[in-house]
Amino acid sequence: MPHVTSMERLGIKKGRAEGIDEGIAAIIEIKFGQAGLPLSERAYRSKEAEALQKLMERLKQVKSLPEAEKIFDEFAVPNPSNN
Repeated sequence: MPHVTSMERLGIKKGRAEGIDEGIAAIIEIKFGQAGLPLSERAYRSKEAEALQKLMERLKQVKSLPEAEKIFDEFAVPNPSNN
Protein backbone atom coordinates (compact mmCIF):
# COMPACT_ATOMS: atom_id res chain seq x y z
CA MET A 1 0.00 0.00 0.00
CA PRO A 2 1.49 3.37 -0.97
CA HIS A 3 2.43 5.89 1.71
CA VAL A 4 0.09 8.88 1.98
CA THR A 5 1.64 12.09 3.24
CA SER A 6 -0.13 14.39 5.68
CA MET A 7 -0.62 16.92 2.88
CA GLU A 8 -2.25 14.28 0.70
CA ARG A 9 -4.53 13.26 3.60
CA LEU A 10 -5.54 16.88 4.06
CA GLY A 11 -6.32 17.16 0.34
CA ILE A 12 -8.42 14.00 0.44
CA LYS A 13 -10.34 15.27 3.47
CA LYS A 14 -10.95 18.64 1.82
CA GLY A 15 -12.09 16.98 -1.41
CA ARG A 16 -14.51 14.74 0.46
CA ALA A 17 -16.03 17.73 2.28
CA GLU A 18 -16.40 19.62 -1.00
CA GLY A 19 -18.16 16.65 -2.59
CA ILE A 20 -20.61 16.43 0.31
CA ASP A 21 -21.16 20.22 0.08
CA GLU A 22 -22.22 19.74 -3.52
CA GLY A 23 -24.57 16.91 -2.53
CA ILE A 24 -26.18 19.11 0.12
CA ALA A 25 -26.58 21.96 -2.36
CA ALA A 26 -28.24 19.57 -4.83
CA ILE A 27 -30.68 18.28 -2.22
CA ILE A 28 -31.61 21.82 -1.23
CA GLU A 29 -32.02 22.96 -4.84
CA ILE A 30 -34.23 19.98 -5.71
CA LYS A 31 -36.41 20.38 -2.63
CA PHE A 32 -36.65 24.17 -2.34
CA GLY A 33 -35.41 25.76 -5.57
CA GLN A 34 -34.16 29.35 -5.38
CA ALA A 35 -35.65 29.80 -1.90
CA GLY A 36 -33.04 27.36 -0.58
CA LEU A 37 -30.05 29.20 -2.08
CA PRO A 38 -28.97 30.80 1.24
CA LEU A 39 -28.81 27.33 2.81
CA SER A 40 -26.66 26.06 -0.05
CA GLU A 41 -24.23 28.90 0.61
CA ARG A 42 -24.12 27.92 4.29
CA ALA A 43 -23.20 24.35 3.36
CA TYR A 44 -20.08 25.59 1.58
CA ARG A 45 -18.91 27.33 4.77
CA SER A 46 -18.62 24.09 6.76
CA LYS A 47 -15.56 21.91 6.17
CA GLU A 48 -16.05 18.98 8.55
CA ALA A 49 -16.84 16.04 6.28
CA GLU A 50 -18.31 13.85 9.03
CA ALA A 51 -20.71 16.56 10.20
CA LEU A 52 -21.63 17.40 6.61
CA GLN A 53 -22.43 13.75 5.93
CA LYS A 54 -24.80 13.66 8.93
CA LEU A 55 -26.33 16.97 7.83
CA MET A 56 -26.92 15.60 4.34
CA GLU A 57 -28.63 12.49 5.70
CA ARG A 58 -30.97 14.63 7.82
CA LEU A 59 -31.77 16.95 4.91
CA LYS A 60 -32.99 14.03 2.81
CA GLN A 61 -35.91 13.70 5.24
CA VAL A 62 -37.02 17.35 5.59
CA LYS A 63 -40.34 18.52 4.20
CA SER A 64 -40.04 22.30 4.58
CA LEU A 65 -37.47 25.07 4.29
CA PRO A 66 -37.90 26.15 7.95
CA GLU A 67 -37.23 22.55 9.00
CA ALA A 68 -34.05 22.54 6.88
CA GLU A 69 -32.95 25.86 8.41
CA LYS A 70 -33.44 24.41 11.88
CA ILE A 71 -31.23 21.44 10.99
CA PHE A 72 -28.50 23.77 9.73
CA ASP A 73 -28.73 25.66 13.02
CA GLU A 74 -28.46 22.39 14.99
CA PHE A 75 -25.27 21.56 13.10
CA ALA A 76 -23.98 25.10 13.79
CA VAL A 77 -23.30 25.76 10.11
CA PRO A 78 -22.24 29.43 9.84
CA ASN A 79 -24.86 31.79 8.50
CA PRO A 80 -23.30 34.53 6.31
CA SER A 81 -26.20 36.91 6.99
CA ASN A 82 -25.21 36.91 10.68
CA ASN A 83 -21.61 38.02 9.97
